Amino acid sequence: MYHVIFSTHFGWCGIVKTDRGICSIVLPQRSKQSVEQQIREEFPESVSAPKRFSAETALFQDYFTGEAQEVPFPLDLQGATSFQQQVWMEAGKIPYGEVRTYGWIAARLGKPGAGRAVGNALGRNPVPL
Repeated sequence: MYHVIFSTHFGWCGIVKTDRGICSIVLPQRSKQSVEQQIREEFPESVSAPKRFSAETALFQDYFTGEAQEVPFPLDLQGATSFQQQVWMEAGKIPYGEVRTYGWIAARLGKPGAGRAVGNALGRNPVPL
């Protein structure tokens, strides 16, 4: 497991990945130390390896400035339930800059009464981009 911490226009971010793909994204925070602490708490075995992330950090920089609208890297979502993975994949289909309701996602999954469950799944999304 590897990670990188990098600066963006909005603050310090982090990415953690396994050999299978990205397993966690730390959204912008005020300090590099807070990102490092979050990664260390969740992934104590992770090793800092900035060279392994050159493509990801370049694309994330572009994403945060609006120049890129997708983050097309493989994901490693081990440990997530099937429902959580379905929610996250459906949320990933929402066009850049647009919003949808939890109920909309639930309906798209064929579970129109599951808006609260969708909200809970999105709150646990480790790769929110």
